[in-house]
Amino acid sequence: MIKSVVARKSKLKSIVGFGSVMLRGILGLVFVVSGVAKMWDVYGFSETVRSYNLLPESLIVFVSALIPLVEFTLGVMLVLNYLPRFTTFALIGMVLVFTFLTYVRYRSGDISDCGCYGKLLQRSIDGMYFIQNGVILLGLLMNSISPQKGGFVQRITTNNKEE
Repeated sequence: MIKSVVARKSKLKSIVGFGSVMLRGILGLVFVVSGVAKMWDVYGFSETVRSYNLLPESLIVFVSALIPLVEFTLGVMLVLNYLPRFTTFALIGMVLVFTFLTYVRYRSGDISDCGCYGKLLQRSIDGMYFIQNGVILLGLLMNSISPQKGGFVQRITTNNKEE
């Protein structure tokens, strides 16, 4: 009986660990693809940055080159689980800032391309944009609870005495 419980708990930990790795991998891949797509067409992305009317003209090119590089780097770091807390919270911050800026733009009536994936995937700003960002934030929050130990699911299935 005890061996059966131990075996099931071990199997559950294996499944949960795999799930956590998959979650990190999928989220990381989203940011890697987004960063590469923006780097592929820096001019197009700089036009998107310009359309937000937040930066002086002298900073637009710099920021347009920096954002995709940071996104790409943080995506790779997330996939590799390198500095997991920093990486996760940096990505949460980026998603929150971009979602807020896009929401302000949406409320002003501008529903043109959000610039999220450069020219790879052009999409207007709509309810699905905000749902997508909510799902990404939820995944990042789940990963943030205990990224070194495999994430949210592993955290809730692990007995505190074993940690």
